Amino acid sequence: MRVAVVHDLSDAAARLGGHVAGGGLVEAIDGSAQVHDTSVLLDPEGRELARYRRVHVRDGESAAVVAGSELGLATTPFGTVGLTSGYDLRFPELYRSLALEGARAILHTGVHDELLLRSRALENGVFVVAADMVVDPSGTVIARDTSVGVELDLTAPESPASLRHRRPDVYRLQSPGVPLTRAGDGRTLSYYERGATALFAARSDQRFSYCLYVPSGYDEDGTTTYPLAVIVHGTTRTAQRYRDEFAAFAEREGCIVLAPLFPCGIEEPGELDNYKRIEYRGIRFDLVLLDIVAEVSEKYRLESERFLLHGFSGGGHFAHRFFYLHPDRLLGVSIGAPGMITLIDPGKPWWLGTQDLEARFGSVLRLDAMRDVAVQLVIGGEDVATWEINNHDSPGWMDGADATGRTRLERMAALRENYEQAGIAVRHDIVPGVAHDGYRVLEPVRGFFAATLALTRPVG
Repeated sequence: MRVAVVHDLSDAAARLGGHVAGGGLVEAIDGSAQVHDTSVLLDPEGRELARYRRVHVRDGESAAVVAGSELGLATTPFGTVGLTSGYDLRFPELYRSLALEGARAILHTGVHDELLLRSRALENGVFVVAADMVVDPSGTVIARDTSVGVELDLTAPESPASLRHRRPDVYRLQSPGVPLTRAGDGRTLSYYERGATALFAARSDQRFSYCLYVPSGYDEDGTTTYPLAVIVHGTTRTAQRYRDEFAAFAEREGCIVLAPLFPCGIEEPGELDNYKRIEYRGIRFDLVLLDIVAEVSEKYRLESERFLLHGFSGGGHFAHRFFYLHPDRLLGVSIGAPGMITLIDPGKPWWLGTQDLEARFGSVLRLDAMRDVAVQLVIGGEDVATWEINNHDSPGWMDGADATGRTRLERMAALRENYEQAGIAVRHDIVPGVAHDGYRVLEPVRGFFAATLALTRPVG
């Protein structure tokens, strides 16, 4: 990404042929003498990609300036970009929120302090760009003259340690003087059952467990019901990490996030794949998940009859096969880069196809119900490694597993074609520059979830 910060937006986008950020704009508020302090990001054609109203207002400004209430985020061809302005720089929570939403560069307009710019960049592993300074993710100043343009590489190999090693289960952010519990809280839900919760053993089978993210606004005395998003881990079983990746989404969308944990070595030491094909040694992992959903819905006010489901890699295996068995329980399903796919094909045995679905699971394929579910396929554009998915000696291998292609990209294309032939509409997201990395494809997943939820909510 090539960035340059300019102060005259009238023709800058066309002249530079690039994205242009500007801040300190006075935005009038209808019917009020007060204003917003606004920043914008324009694309090369001069179209507005994002408008950000500064959310932090100093005591001396509050009579004239109204604080904004939303993050400043924009999707560009180079990745997600965040916007901040002036006084925002003193609030690390804002920068952490932008980083958790996938921002790889944060454009800061207005006054700044070098120490704070470098701190915000280092804390979050992002580029921070100001009018006269660019700081890289290590906190190093790499340019002090942005008028000539600075080349930034926004393709990070993975999230920085400062995001991966967070412990939201230990700390809670709160305003000064505000207790961790509020009126209406604490009678039935403990500290460990709010926000990023502890891991709890599943009531129906204590070999399995789950954790949640419960939005901070959840009130035990309230009446609001919350949609549910279920995120299923891959083979490395990083359930809590996936839960944390959706925390900001949960707060923004008013959604409870559930991340089940299906451990390795169930019934057989070292076994890795138990949940991926739904049934393993008499355990129905689809029913285990539904039991966990029922358990959670007894504790929280959930819209649990139909929920969102995402899984990547091993979780993608589970997600698309759960879709075949329980389409009536899903609002939307996001299928992330499974290594081996199950086609809707009554001529092929399970798990290559759906030939013996009823005999195995007591369930027939209900295409009409499946067509009512929003479907996303998501994968990195560089997900081409084959060492794991073409191993004929692996315990779960079936002859014909590679008939739909050698790479995950080829197999996902085959799955899309199969679904569309069955009359199932598919959103297919291929994330440029990303290999087999579940965390780096989550931005379009969150977008898909948000769009799906929007369809269930009243307009206006």
